[in-house]
Formats: sequence, structure tokens, C-alpha cells
Amino acid sequence: MSQLQNKVALITGANSGIGYATAAEFLAQGAKVIITGRKEAAIKEAVASLGNGVEGFVADQSKLQDAEALAKHVKGKIRFN
Repeated sequence: MSQLQNKVALITGANSGIGYATAAEFLAQGAKVIITGRKEAAIKEAVASLGNGVEGFVADQSKLQDAEALAKHVKGKIRFN
């Protein structure tokens, strides 16, 4: 499947559970995926497990500073037309 080819998905809390499953499905459909979570070790493990096409970013979305850093990072990755 390539329904999400040339798309970028940002999934918070994707180091386990529903977020992880969503990341895996989006990758399978051709998207590039950025996953976030609070725990660096868990993010690294999820990135290694998910494989190519995924990037991890450690961020606690309950902290404004982390949310702003994530937004800046994502803006640098995506080209808007």
C-alpha cells in the first residue's frame, strides 16, 4: 500500500500502544513518521523496532517548551506548498 506516500505523520505518545500501532500502519502505507514521547529510551527502542522511515523526537507535550521545540523541528522537516 502506498496511500500515504510522500506524506509526513507526527504521532505523539507513539512509543507503545495505539500510537505505536498507528505509526507502524502509517509506515506500511508509505508515510514518513515522526514519533514522540517523554522517555528517550522508549523512543529509541520504538524507532529501532519500527525501522526505516521513522524518526524519534523526545518531547513531553504537557510542557510548552517541549511542544514549541517539536513544532519547530517538524516545520523544518515539512515543505508546505
